[in-house]
Amino acid sequence: MFACSREFAAGIQKAIMGEAEAIIFYRQLLQMTREKQDREIISQILRDEEEHYRNFSNLYQSITTGRQELRPPKNEQLKNYEEGLFAGVIDETEDADFYSELIVATTDQTIRDLLFGIVIDELRHASLLNLLFAKAHHR
Repeated sequence: MFACSREFAAGIQKAIMGEAEAIIFYRQLLQMTREKQDREIISQILRDEEEHYRNFSNLYQSITTGRQELRPPKNEQLKNYEEGLFAGVIDETEDADFYSELIVATTDQTIRDLLFGIVIDELRHASLLNLLFAKAHHR
């Protein structure tokens, strides 16, 4: 998928935008959360996404000489908590797949390690959101 460094940089730029949108998404979801344990889980996911955003931004700066030119992130309002949890599971899984493609697109071991850690986080997020969805769905 990423035949050259320009395409890899574009992939990192896409990841930055995805993480920016995730930050907005989890802030909204957090406002809808009522239970303390759920709030703690979503807060941790939000902190992870903020860290991913910083990591991808730093990576982009290190592999390019240009500056980031990003469109404003999407800010779609969530209809309800349960729908948000389900959408989060899908998004986190898709992000893990995309970041896995980035891993195999580079031979730089430091970058691969960074991306691998982020993939693991995204899969953990999907699992936690799935748990919260099941919990909310069975009330």
